[in-house]
Amino acid sequence: MNEKLKTFLNELELNLVGYEFKKYNLSENQLVYDIQNSAIVSILLKEENYNEHIIVEEIFNDKAENVNLKKFCSKYTGVWVSFFPFYGELGQENPFKGESQYFYIKEKLPELEIDKRFSEWKGYHIAFAGFELQDDDTKGYAIAKYSNIGSISELREIGKYLINAYIDSKEKEQSNTEYVYGENNFAFIIDKNMCNILERRYIREINMPKLPRGFEIFDLKGFWTNGYIKNDKDIPYTELAKLKEDRFQNTGVISNLYTENMKKTMIKLDNLNKEYFYVKVKYVDIYADYMEYSYLSNDDTIIPGDKVLVSRAGQETIALVTSARYYKGYEVPYPVEKTKYIIKKIENNEELEKYGFFSYEFDDDEEEEIHDYYIVMTMGDSRKIIEDISKKLLEKRLIAGSQISVITSDFWWEGRIQSKEEYKLEVRTRDDKLEEIKDLILSIHNYQVPEISAIKLRCLTYEIEQWIDESVNIKV
Repeated sequence: MNEKLKTFLNELELNLVGYEFKKYNLSENQLVYDIQNSAIVSILLKEENYNEHIIVEEIFNDKAENVNLKKFCSKYTGVWVSFFPFYGELGQENPFKGESQYFYIKEKLPELEIDKRFSEWKGYHIAFAGFELQDDDTKGYAIAKYSNIGSISELREIGKYLINAYIDSKEKEQSNTEYVYGENNFAFIIDKNMCNILERRYIREINMPKLPRGFEIFDLKGFWTNGYIKNDKDIPYTELAKLKEDRFQNTGVISNLYTENMKKTMIKLDNLNKEYFYVKVKYVDIYADYMEYSYLSNDDTIIPGDKVLVSRAGQETIALVTSARYYKGYEVPYPVEKTKYIIKKIENNEELEKYGFFSYEFDDDEEEEIHDYYIVMTMGDSRKIIEDISKKLLEKRLIAGSQISVITSDFWWEGRIQSKEEYKLEVRTRDDKLEEIKDLILSIHNYQVPEISAIKLRCLTYEIEQWIDESVNIKV
């Protein structure tokens, strides 16, 4: 046996003190461990790029005994070691490890009964966010996978994406006749009654599109429950079916997601298709305040660049209009019932001075527009999707450049520590493009909860700032 492999195995077995295990020698370069009758692990020595590479692959792990070799492998320095955990699929493919050893081990070691153990395994214990919606005498239900049982506020956040997920389900080929599967930030299973209610209320009547930040359904109810799933790729139709058969006996209380006070500020069903003229402004008298504030207006002649009189905290002040347009009721930027109205448009400099302001305070002709610059990052397990995101961002002139690299990620997900190889995308951009970048990534990404983060970039040369400005200023 190779000396480096022998040393690795000796130290591995020291790490397994306290666990019972059986060891099988398949060859001089490959061994299999059955640890606590819970984890089946292949250890294979290969020569790659003129280096000795030890590949540790979990063929199966029911997590019943908390056998975790990741920490040991990540800290081992004697030789090149890669660890590939079991994600709930036998023979799972991974571009970084090559072909899985499952098929070979299944043939050589039938006594391990890998397939039988997998079929008897219930799967990983996970949480589901559940939703109920009633129209007349019809009740519809949906569930969404989540990391752990949470609060009502988390149910509200997940429920905002139910309509988007239903619209997504209409674009997919469905394999189940009783339930549909749709994704938008979260993976939803939706029953036919819920589909019919959503279709009748929001699609057939007003043809509502997917909204980037979701939509709050005023009478949606929610509950938390749990179940089992073997693989993230599995669609848990049976979990919703079981809940309905049991009449939700094993769930928590099915509660209203929105209080009566919350409902007072939400758009009524009859007003979803109504149009509202919103004006976004920046206050002139607050130094370095780059925030935009929304107002309603009955005067749709207002355009960007106009000065308007508004009420702020009970006092009148002047603001500069940054954008003005009509919004449908379902997409308004701020709740209608909580939005103040523009008092009036300022028509001339004399009127402006009457309120204590002067035209030069609004004159940006001689001022250079000041921006901050950022690195935006996201990760994913599909190189094609990450490349698609990069390409779309470049085509839309939202970024100046991008880099894609391969990384190893350790993270908490669905109640356990997981590890996987991922592709990291880093892009260079400007502060005024951040929201559009976030929305585009969310619209393409395959993760339920993609990480999107931004770090302010301190450019050391003016030329880099100029390069970013020139790249994102071109209209497409």
